[in-house]
Amino acid sequence: MSAPTEWVGPDVLTYSVEVVDSLKLNRIALLDTFKLNSTTSTASRSPSFFTWYPLASKIKWVAPTSIGNARKVMIRINVFTNGSDNKPFFRHDFTGKTESKLDINSRWWNDFMSSADAAKVYSGAPQCGLTIATVLGGISLYAVPTTGNVEVFDIEGNSKWSGATPDNGSPQTIALGLGRYIVVRSVSGEPKCTRLIVITN
Repeated sequence: MSAPTEWVGPDVLTYSVEVVDSLKLNRIALLDTFKLNSTTSTASRSPSFFTWYPLASKIKWVAPTSIGNARKVMIRINVFTNGSDNKPFFRHDFTGKTESKLDINSRWWNDFMSSADAAKVYSGAPQCGLTIATVLGGISLYAVPTTGNVEVFDIEGNSKWSGATPDNGSPQTIALGLGRYIVVRSVSGEPKCTRLIVITN
């Protein structure tokens, strides 16, 4: 099956996957989001989408101790459309529940994810060369080799810190509050890899 060569869709499609309290239904954690852009002007183009992770990803979420042992949670999938047509768009929770267990233990999917992760790694340094640790009030990071720059963004895209790549002899400590952050390592102005950080306490 070949990829589509002509894609026309008047609506923006988005969905999010959350961990929610099963009684109060309030969000505890956002696991993933996906956005498929609308294409209304030109038919001969490929679909354009944005994701936090590679299109097919194995996501492991570890519950923080603040949630407690007696709290019951569930996975909620939200779907939205926005555009001139607003055609019905839905996803079966049944599919997500049954397929997730199969995918997590699938050799094929695990091999795919290993290949996807390897493809986004800066070739000059295994695992992007970044070493990141949480410390009191934020994170500490360094990289090997020390070429290029590192920048930290919050989930809204605001820059929280940027500078030359620190080495392992003088790690850079960056003050950050609770939340999700993205660390981007660039060489000669070209992004080479990213890392997602979640600070929970």
